[in-house]
Amino acid sequence: MSAERLNAETLQTLELKALGVVTEVAELAMSFFRRSLTAVQKADGSLVSEADKSIEFRVRELLADVTPEFGFVGEEFGALARLREHGPAGSKPQAKTDGSSDKGLLEFESNLDDRPQSTLNLDQDTYWILDPIDGTINFLSHVPQWSTLLALVQNGRPVLGIVALPALDEVFVASLGNGSRCGKLFQNFSAQAKPVLQACKTGNAKKFSQAHVSYSTAKTFAYRGIDSFLPVMQSLSKECRTHSDAFGYTRILTGGIDVMVDPLVAPYDVAALQILFDETPDAVFTTLHGHRGASRFRMGSVVAAAHPALCDEFLKIYRNHLIETAEQYRAAGDVLGEPLKPESFSPTYDLPFETGKTTHPAKIWARALETAVAEFMSEQPTAHLEDISILLGTRESAQRAFSNGRNEGPPAFASSCNYHIRAVVSGSAGLSTGTPDSGTDPISKVLSALNSAWVQRSKSDGDEENEILASRSQIIAHVGQHPWRSLRFADNFVVVSEMIREQHLSKHDDRVHSVKSRLNMSAEYRWQYFLDSAQQTYVTQVCRISTNVTCSEGAEKRTAYARSLKNHIPKSDDLERELLMHFRKAESQSLALLPAALVPENPEYDYLAVDADLLGLILHEAVGHAAEGDLIQTRASGFGKDGRMLDLQVGPDWLDIVIDGNLDNCGYLPVDAEGVVPSRKLLVSRGRLIDAIHTRHTAKRAGKTPDGCARVQSLQYPSLNRMTSIWVSPAQSRPLGSTDTAVNWDDLAPEVIQSALEKQGYLNGEHGVLLLSGWKGGTASCSNLEFRADVARVLHLKRGCAPTLMREANFTGIATECFRSAVDAFGPTLCRSIGTCGKDGQGVLTSDGGPAFMVFKPNTKVRVIGTGDGEVEAE
Repeated sequence: MSAERLNAETLQTLELKALGVVTEVAELAMSFFRRSLTAVQKADGSLVSEADKSIEFRVRELLADVTPEFGFVGEEFGALARLREHGPAGSKPQAKTDGSSDKGLLEFESNLDDRPQSTLNLDQDTYWILDPIDGTINFLSHVPQWSTLLALVQNGRPVLGIVALPALDEVFVASLGNGSRCGKLFQNFSAQAKPVLQACKTGNAKKFSQAHVSYSTAKTFAYRGIDSFLPVMQSLSKECRTHSDAFGYTRILTGGIDVMVDPLVAPYDVAALQILFDETPDAVFTTLHGHRGASRFRMGSVVAAAHPALCDEFLKIYRNHLIETAEQYRAAGDVLGEPLKPESFSPTYDLPFETGKTTHPAKIWARALETAVAEFMSEQPTAHLEDISILLGTRESAQRAFSNGRNEGPPAFASSCNYHIRAVVSGSAGLSTGTPDSGTDPISKVLSALNSAWVQRSKSDGDEENEILASRSQIIAHVGQHPWRSLRFADNFVVVSEMIREQHLSKHDDRVHSVKSRLNMSAEYRWQYFLDSAQQTYVTQVCRISTNVTCSEGAEKRTAYARSLKNHIPKSDDLERELLMHFRKAESQSLALLPAALVPENPEYDYLAVDADLLGLILHEAVGHAAEGDLIQTRASGFGKDGRMLDLQVGPDWLDIVIDGNLDNCGYLPVDAEGVVPSRKLLVSRGRLIDAIHTRHTAKRAGKTPDGCARVQSLQYPSLNRMTSIWVSPAQSRPLGSTDTAVNWDDLAPEVIQSALEKQGYLNGEHGVLLLSGWKGGTASCSNLEFRADVARVLHLKRGCAPTLMREANFTGIATECFRSAVDAFGPTLCRSIGTCGKDGQGVLTSDGGPAFMVFKPNTKVRVIGTGDGEVEAE
């Protein structure tokens, strides 16, 4: 069935098919329910059992037959862009058995991962969303109040929903334009006839004092910082008790209770419930912050009520309570100046907010957010609050530079605790940053961000139709993924310093003129609180090593360098080997360049080839930045026109260019500075530009999903839109997470490279191949995609001749012309290039790369210019 043709009539047909699917898996669920099962705890603290996984897998199988072109989002196995891609979750394609190999220059072990990656757009695509077992604790305890929830979402809005409670033999069904109905699950449905269902109805209570109120658990109130509101809700209502999960919502639809409050939900918990309430007369489905748009199910909390007046009164009581009790939390702001200690956090919801007589900073910030939103919404009732987040961080770093064995200064340690509050209101963003101290008023700081966004809204044309800026449906699953580890460098830094000193003093050649090495180690801890109460604990531990070696002979002087980035801080023994390896590599390159001839001003060649370093420069500067959504929207990119991305053919049809923030050792972060989990994304597919890189803000403007590419050097700055890792690869391929085994062309003998090129026929011409390597610097323009790289080393390879090492050249051209002239000749081995992106003056580590080297056809628009007789020394 085509997603474009969904209407009330086709949704009725889908209802029947989806009911058939749900009924079948309900029988499967009951078979598990009657048994004794064990469960394991996930990273977010919730439980998962064999039943959850089996049900979700079976639903994917059944729906793949019904709607193969629809997408799918499940709690346990993630997302599929198309259900026809369905296969065993987490499985990899079988290896080739015919002995064939991919076409390539070098016969190295493949460094590619063929796992299918979803490109599902949660704001635009049509997809099913499933919670296989809602109420896992009840399910495992043989309490019948558990359910299976299935919803169909189109353009960010649920249009069909089914809630099945198999142990109670109940089912609730709704679709857009067809109303909501409920009835028996097993007795009244068959594949040949419509089920016998009756319309859902709500109770008659219109005042909160007459209402029967239900809530999820007290723990979720504490997690959001509003535990003091729970006794208020209990005292003002007629009756207040706990009903678990979806069961509580369905009691409103049968008239049993009047209000359901759930401070912490994931999208798959409530997507089906939203359409059920939307299709039930008088029923209201909103959030603690009063969201009314299509994407309420993605906002992290739910307030469901039997009547609009009842909902309005509840929200007024909630906001008034927060405002009236604000002073004690303003006064408690003194604790915010204390660094947040990672050991204070647990990867579950049991956060130790109270430590003795002191309220934990996490609870102060959480309550400040809720209180500030309450004040803001009371003053601006027409505002659409799309997102608000608080990001706190402590950062420690150590670095020391050495030159010829001389210590240039003591290690510098820096520690700071900053806050970074970002609000998005009616399409406009506001920011509040600073360093907490004894005078910090957290509520005022959050209000400042909200009011700043509202002022920006009044200055621009806000988009009130699309309420949500971005989904964080998977962020809870990353809580506790990267536990805190001690800062080892603080203990072994003296040992490491002595290693570097000894390395510099033990020069093995009298032509080595100077050695300079910089060792930088840092660790960063961040705690994030979002509107949906998803808390995030993670650490970035980085060890960056660079070594420069300058050699001289007579008046000639040459400099070479080696560098690496580790996304962890290695042990002392490993670090010693790493330092020695970099010194030897840089020394060898520098000495080899001393006698090398200069590249002629206009060298002749049949083909050009560049290593991963130079390819990385073109990718990052001329392609990566040009593909950033903010530059396209501000008309500063050659990939855009009038603020919109162009449809361009930028390379041959075998070429893919991807970004992937999940690549370990490649600028990896588990979440970006806006709390978005990075994902793999194709920018160029089979040579055609198909997408741009987006943060939350640019994604909203473009109607896209953010990519986890928001980066900041310091929490005192707004997040920037830039790539984390960008790669060239053959179509349908992906670099592995770990690149430690990747082969660098510097480690290959020139004779090996020449033999490989000759085997593929690139040395058949008169002038041979120029292989460029080791960029010394360069520039690029996003507006016209032009680049220039200063090249340190050049290999001239000709048939029948020994490889010739030359030096000093510029590689210039237009990035798109460069890729258009690329030849499909490189192997699957991928190498990376590590660097620092200094966009807007903020330097963060990034990585880019591709094959060990890449070949280009002769092209006058992409050329090499040598220095000829003009001597240019390497700095």
